[in-house]
Amino acid sequence: MHMFGRGFDFFNGFNGFWPLMILGGILRIAVIGVVIYLVYRLISKENSKNQQYRASHRAVDILKERYAKGEISEEEYEQKMRKLRE
Repeated sequence: MHMFGRGFDFFNGFNGFWPLMILGGILRIAVIGVVIYLVYRLISKENSKNQQYRASHRAVDILKERYAKGEISEEEYEQKMRKLRE
């Protein structure tokens, strides 16, 4: 005979001892919460990388456009392009 009543069943938790059944429910909720949090972090990290890439690409496009319009010199264009590639 087990110490806590009928024993532990993996799928049903602790049968017959309600404090441990509550603890098992809380544990399940915590595990689900951790999984959701990790998925959220993974997705947000990917979105952050995409936003940084788009911002960098947009800056290069603006720089090329300003050079094409004659707003900046070739020297200034090269200098700013090197800065963006760092």
